[in-house]
Amino acid sequence: MNFALSRFVRRAAVLLAAASVAAVLAWPVREFLLRGQTDFVQLYTGAKLAGTGKLYDAEANYEWHQRLFGVRFPAVLHSRPAFYAFLLQPLG
Repeated sequence: MNFALSRFVRRAAVLLAAASVAAVLAWPVREFLLRGQTDFVQLYTGAKLAGTGKLYDAEANYEWHQRLFGVRFPAVLHSRPAFYAFLLQPLG
């Protein structure tokens, strides 16, 4: 077999294996991923609430969920240290 073809086949096999592992790991949490209940929501909400004094206030978090995404995510609250929100504030 040609060396270039052999290298291509090995790379394709590695990519296929990596995609398979990613699919197996993502399958149990697919509903959360499809609904958008990821870290993005809490980090973005934290960026919006940085400097307001309501960073860890559940109702303030829910209000921003509703305003930004049109839905309330009860299990997704900003739970990271305040410096995360401060550093992400320009992006929010």
